[in-house]
Amino acid sequence: MRLPTIASALLAFFCLVAVAQAAVIHDFRVELRDEKPYGAATVHLTEKTFDTTGAVPPATLSGTAWLPKGISIRAQFLKKPYVCNLRKLNETKNPSVCRRARIGTGRALIDIRPLLAEPFPVNLQIFLAKATAKGAVASYAVFGVPDQRAPLVRNTPGIRDARALVIGTIFDDPTPDGLYGYRMEDPFTQIGIRFGVAEAEATLPGLTITKRVRTCARPQGRRSGSRCRKTKSKIKRIFWVTAPDCPASRKLSWKADLRLEGGISLSTVRETPCPRFAL
Repeated sequence: MRLPTIASALLAFFCLVAVAQAAVIHDFRVELRDEKPYGAATVHLTEKTFDTTGAVPPATLSGTAWLPKGISIRAQFLKKPYVCNLRKLNETKNPSVCRRARIGTGRALIDIRPLLAEPFPVNLQIFLAKATAKGAVASYAVFGVPDQRAPLVRNTPGIRDARALVIGTIFDDPTPDGLYGYRMEDPFTQIGIRFGVAEAEATLPGLTITKRVRTCARPQGRRSGSRCRKTKSKIKRIFWVTAPDCPASRKLSWKADLRLEGGISLSTVRETPCPRFAL
């Protein structure tokens, strides 16, 4: 006679265990590609956020990325034409107005369930901008356009016609352990709705200034300041950020923090080999 009661108790116990084991996972990865001898490299980022039970993860409130110490934006890239006019971009909703300030592109899978039945893809363009917050070194703008190749986007006018602009800030905030320098803050609440990023991928080649430098190959005389009989030229390239400091481990540390609704905080650290030009 007690078997149904016992079975119910066991079922309740297993349900509680399943709930206790559920967790929100943030998988964040970094890769350095296409390294150049003058100090350039392309940063490739991927991330996924999911609940281990398959449930909808809590909405994202903010994100923080920590860059390896030594990386800093060169001063000549914090002025025209290498910074985006954010007001013009917001007014026109046309990313071409900031094409010379574009530091990368990407793609994200945005989750606004239960408002929509499933996540939808968004194409991203990322731009460098002047600082918009007190104490910041610079800002960056992420401009998103829903991918109309997806049936859900194409058939949902409110999503299909939407354009989103999120502005993040970059601070020079070295950590006591010496691993990190720049801190990048990404306030997700700027969009005005609760949402999460189920998946994201970004490729950041950055910016490069290319100059032709002329030097004297054959002066007319030995005196200082004498005229030059023949000149030679070479190409000089300047990358938009300085090279990171390579620690003794020969590995760079990258850190990503997320703050979700419900008081959930996630922190992920990844390491990459130092680029050859930083060794």
